[in-house]
Amino acid sequence: MTVRDWLQELLTDADDPVEDGTRILHECRHCGVAVDADDESCPVCGTTEIARYVLQQ
Repeated sequence: MTVRDWLQELLTDADDPVEDGTRILHECRHCGVAVDADDESCPVCGTTEIARYVLQQ
């Protein structure tokens, strides 16, 4: 899988787009799993360290 393919997959799995095709991705800082926007902790490892990435296309 190329980096481009990986990023496209992330964009596809990201939350609904906001203005101008921007997408927001929420990810656990500890284990890297993608989490839902409303999750307060990671469903896999339990940490509350959730990163929020704003991805612009």
